[in-house]
Amino acid sequence: MGIDQSIESEGRDRTTITLPGVQNDLITQVAGCSKGPIIVVVVSGGQLDLSTPKNTAKVNGLLWAGYPGQSGGDAIAQTLYGDNNPAGRLPYTLYPGAYVNQVSMFDMGMRPNASNGNPGRTYRFYTGTPVYEFGTGLSYTNFSVTVSNPPIKIPFDTIRNNLGDDVTSSWKSLPLADITMTITNIGTKPGDYVALGYVVPPNAGKNGNPLKYLVGFTREHNIQPGQKVQVTFPVTTHDLSFVNEEGQRETERGEWVFEIEEKKVSIFWI
Repeated sequence: MGIDQSIESEGRDRTTITLPGVQNDLITQVAGCSKGPIIVVVVSGGQLDLSTPKNTAKVNGLLWAGYPGQSGGDAIAQTLYGDNNPAGRLPYTLYPGAYVNQVSMFDMGMRPNASNGNPGRTYRFYTGTPVYEFGTGLSYTNFSVTVSNPPIKIPFDTIRNNLGDDVTSSWKSLPLADITMTITNIGTKPGDYVALGYVVPPNAGKNGNPLKYLVGFTREHNIQPGQKVQVTFPVTTHDLSFVNEEGQRETERGEWVFEIEEKKVSIFWI
């Protein structure tokens, strides 16, 4: 399933984000007559509403393939048969098809706007229910994640005083604290693991504040069954501040939360 460059390409705007033509009907009808489970391979550059395959009981897997090159068919086959253990993460939010009716194509606002019905854009501001969230991904093995950090306390003046040199680039920020996580392969196959670290600011989703935002990621390669790997995320001034509606980088007093998977570490300004 999917789309091609006759529908999306440079200089060509889409007016819908649903699967075109009769593709949703085809999924439903194939599921109705299939004796076994179905895997849907999606070829697409931009995001699509995949509600139909997600909600069809016999669809047991979804593989997003992008626009693969000459070895794409071989790569897809190796992944479907388990010779390749994927560790990809969805690079954008998959919105429901009705999203295009909620946001005018002339509205460039990222933040939600109650006056015109804009529910916000991207995982940082979207207030609706996504079909699939940014960062979603599966593997042929299973991992457990533990974070042992106690709550972290950082003086508010340390952050505020560092903001002046930290407006344009995160590379100028020095680490203020480290978050350490342990990844354990609790499955039966070796595989990569992609760790995504987010920060949730105080008053998330209020007064124009983002709901959360990605501050770091790393890929750990070929983790064997039973093996444990430690990963450390440095937390910087840049991570513990955000750009407000006036385009200025600022910080707020209160509890900030560093989030990995569903594990959380509280960071307090004192």
